[in-house]
Amino acid sequence: MTKHAHCASLVVLTLLASHSHISGQATQYPGVAPVLLGAAWYPEQWPESQWDPDLDRMEACHIHLVRMGEFAWSTMEPQEGKYDFTWLDHAIEKAAKHHIVVVLGTPTAAPPAWLTSKYPETLRVDGSMGSPR
Repeated sequence: MTKHAHCASLVVLTLLASHSHISGQATQYPGVAPVLLGAAWYPEQWPESQWDPDLDRMEACHIHLVRMGEFAWSTMEPQEGKYDFTWLDHAIEKAAKHHIVVVLGTPTAAPPAWLTSKYPETLRVDGSMGSPR
């Protein structure tokens, strides 16, 4: 697969952020493009051996930032009260080494199975019947 095909295969979101929107001064971020390109990246869903090749391709495609974390609650807290952020710290460090900024989302988009099993009231409900969707 060519470099261009890798770039095209990324689900890319565009943040229309000019230098002035970021800093108020264009000179504060020399070399930063006025249109920042980003992608969703879910390192918790891949073996760590795949992270650097993924980040290499993103960097080659001039991806400036990645959004991550919003589906990782079960990886961050695999059991109630048992937290593991080592993988997250490592992923953020690797992204930084590839000159990629991380936008960390709250992991509430996908609550872990232990939470919804133990606390079913946390499940989404529809407004008319109050039943889980």
